[in-house]
Amino acid sequence: MLRLTVVFLLCSVMLFTGCTSAPTDSGIAGMPENTAVLFSSLAEIWLEAGGRIGITVGEAVERGFAPEDTPLVDDGAGKNINLELLISLEPDLVILPLKLKNAAKTLESLGIDVLLVNPENQELLTGMMDLIAAATGTEAEVQKLKEFTTKQETML
Repeated sequence: MLRLTVVFLLCSVMLFTGCTSAPTDSGIAGMPENTAVLFSSLAEIWLEAGGRIGITVGEAVERGFAPEDTPLVDDGAGKNINLELLISLEPDLVILPLKLKNAAKTLESLGIDVLLVNPENQELLTGMMDLIAAATGTEAEVQKLKEFTTKQETML
């Protein structure tokens, strides 16, 4: 099984060493149908990339990134993920922040694809957007989002 975690870490290394290309073959066959997005900011980016959210956390629903009937594995911001519930909902891809790397290891050991990202600063966020674009084949949509965020940064 392809370890998307390793792909992201490789992208992070490439970003810090001056390389800017993202992998073009993520191993995901088409857009995942039952994606768990476990951080609200990641949910926003996943939606912008054309993804669907099948499982999430309360804050993502509160911020309008997922419908109210979306199954929740945490009532809040994703700090206390109910891993048993998440596994029982059978996600085909789980997108979660680096701070949940122990959960990622558990999910990977069960054969669940994981996209582990570190959205703590703009450079890492941009790298994450490139990885999601490569995973979903939505490079054009993500490029528009990146242009928008760059424009917003210049206004600050």
